[in-house]
Amino acid sequence: MRRGATLALLGYPLENSSVSYGDWQSRELTVIGSLAYNHEDFVGAMQAIAAGRIDVASLHSGTFGLSSLKDILEELDSGRSEHVKVLIDPKREDRT
Repeated sequence: MRRGATLALLGYPLENSSVSYGDWQSRELTVIGSLAYNHEDFVGAMQAIAAGRIDVASLHSGTFGLSSLKDILEELDSGRSEHVKVLIDPKREDRT
C-alpha cells in the first residue's frame, strides 16, 4: 500500500496472525476494522435487490432444506465443495 493509505480489515480471521506495527507507522497507514454491517447497509441492499439492480440469483450456488444443513455444512467445510454460497430454505423438503 502507498504511504498514507487506509487499510480496511474486513471479516473475522479464523487464525491468529502477527503484524508489523512499525511498518504501518513508518508508512503512515490508517488501519480500520469492520466485523459487520449497519442497518443502513441492509436497507440499501434490500432496496437495490427490490429495484432489480442486483442479480441475486448469481450470488448463490445452491438451495437446500433444513434436513440437508448438516451435510452441506460439512461439505463446505471440507474445501472440496463446488458450492460457493448456499441458501437454507426451512420450507424446502429435500429428497433423500
